[in-house]
Amino acid sequence: MELTYNEAVLLTEIATIAVENNGVCLATDTQLLGSVGLSHRTYYRTLASLENKNAIVRETKSIGHFGKQRKITLNIPSSILSTIY
Repeated sequence: MELTYNEAVLLTEIATIAVENNGVCLATDTQLLGSVGLSHRTYYRTLASLENKNAIVRETKSIGHFGKQRKITLNIPSSILSTIY
């Protein structure tokens, strides 16, 4: 799987958080944006690109008056994941 620089940076950040949480990243957009330093537009395009490449799976659900909860699950083989670090 070929990754652009932005995809690699964002995927590394998501993977770092996910490894600590049983393979699931629950970080907010604000937290991820602060970590990777991308513009909002580039961040959302990069997330969509990673999802299109089947590197991640995003699931969003409504939690009533409290907004939405999103989780990002890694969808890459461990052999590739080990090369990200």
